[in-house]
Amino acid sequence: MPFKYDPDGSLDLYFQKESPSADKEANWLPAPKGPSNLTMRLYAAKSDALTRKWNPPPVMKAPAPTLSPAQ
Repeated sequence: MPFKYDPDGSLDLYFQKESPSADKEANWLPAPKGPSNLTMRLYAAKSDALTRKWNPPPVMKAPAPTLSPAQ
């Protein structure tokens, strides 16, 4: 299944044990419970990556979902 890009062209990936939700599963990469490492491999990297003029975007922890009150 191909990744789903955001309207602005960005890409959110979800590295976690549980499914983020059915609509985000295309961008979900299951991870084990507990500590883990994230490694990025760059094949045929451009010179900016090799000279550290380019850095990958930061990995950020997503906020916990809020539960709506029962109706």
